Amino acid sequence: MNLAGKVAAINSTAISVRWKPPANKDRNGLIRGYQIHVQEVTGEGDLVSEPKRYDVADENAEEYNVTKLQPETLYAVQVAAVTRKVPTRPELGAQLIQEEPNLVAQIQWSRPTNIYGQLVNYKLRYGRSDTQQMEERTINPLDQVHQIPNLDRGARYEFYLSGKNNVGWGQEAFTYLDTPEGVPTAPPQNLSRRLQSPTGVVITWNPPVQQFRNGHVTHYGIKFHKSSDGSVTERNTTETRMVFSNLDENTEYTFQVNAYTKKDLVHGVQE
Repeated sequence: MNLAGKVAAINSTAISVRWKPPANKDRNGLIRGYQIHVQEVTGEGDLVSEPKRYDVADENAEEYNVTKLQPETLYAVQVAAVTRKVPTRPELGAQLIQEEPNLVAQIQWSRPTNIYGQLVNYKLRYGRSDTQQMEERTINPLDQVHQIPNLDRGARYEFYLSGKNNVGWGQEAFTYLDTPEGVPTAPPQNLSRRLQSPTGVVITWNPPVQQFRNGHVTHYGIKFHKSSDGSVTERNTTETRMVFSNLDENTEYTFQVNAYTKKDLVHGVQE
């Protein structure tokens, strides 16, 4: 695979050749190095003699200095990526096949179009898009369906699948799945209160732990009442604080903060 590159003169007999690796979709295998072909060119643009080849045995290389050239001479330079043949990218899809009592996703795929030898197995990597944690599973090469239970609600999951032959792992296929929202299964965190005046108090809190939100928290409900009186009042906010004023002096109040998603059911914490 030929690559576009830049050539700059170092001195009268040496040049610096720079390039960028091909995009993942164009690699057709694992890059194991590069070849640089340098060939003399006449003033009319004709190629002269056989090209010289320089092997760069570093898959991460992006620059190479070519030396011992003839001074005052034009050269044509080509850079080619050298690859090892590994399985091409499978076709991959994901769907939700169960919502209750727990979420279950089904991943299905087609065999790579080109395997280049024997397919040893598959590797599936998956995890929530909003975290850096990825689970990894090795799957039998004859399988084309795999189920994943106990997914979180209200999250986007990313799935990556690749096949392996005797050379190594092939190109990864990618897909994603958005799971339906549920109700929070943990309360808001770090509820605290601070007196502003004899009749005013500020209540603050943090959202529920991310993995227990089960979706996007749309708002919070704050229920409060005098400890000696069961008559409850509720206020709503999209913030994580609320100011209560005009309270009775020297009176004990109870506060409870509830987190809401689109499912409307709540999970609260009380102080």
